[in-house]
Amino acid sequence: MGATAAGFRWASNGSYGGPEVLICGVPVTCTAIGYRRVEGLPIDDFAHGMIDRTAAELKEELAAVQR
Repeated sequence: MGATAAGFRWASNGSYGGPEVLICGVPVTCTAIGYRRVEGLPIDDFAHGMIDRTAAELKEELAAVQR
């Protein structure tokens, strides 16, 4: 399970193409009572490519520290 702050799960939920096992930045709105993940924003081919590239790097780093 991902890290939490005020009950918000920070690990990716797979939206925007990010892998669910990694802690990834996601778009949120913030109010005085908390955070809400913004869903459904369009992601173009370039952004998908960058998400995939970053996820691959993070998975390599995770594998390196698990050895």
